[in-house]
Amino acid sequence: MIITTKDLEQKQRQNESGAYLFFGEEEYLKRHYLQKFREKAEADRDLAAFNHVIINGGDLDALEAECSGLALFAESRLIELRDLNLKKLKKEQLAGLCDILESVDTDTVVIYTLPS
Repeated sequence: MIITTKDLEQKQRQNESGAYLFFGEEEYLKRHYLQKFREKAEADRDLAAFNHVIINGGDLDALEAECSGLALFAESRLIELRDLNLKKLKKEQLAGLCDILESVDTDTVVIYTLPS
């Protein structure tokens, strides 16, 4: 489902978990809303290392492992998947990604793409 920035702001205020795909040409907006997610995840700096994960290189295996983990000392975690090239995913990889994202419960997953 495509949501507007207004919808995204409301979801962030209500601490709604789920998976978000940040794509497109508006780097400023993507960085802005990602920063808002980070601020919530890192509200307690001492615990931020436990509940904010950044996965580089579009590693779907690492994403699956992190999504099956539990938050420590918090209700949820922020998991960022960076550098994923959706155009290069094989059909079965894309299906696997969808399965992983469907299993996201209390965590927030942000897939951050760069303009192609």
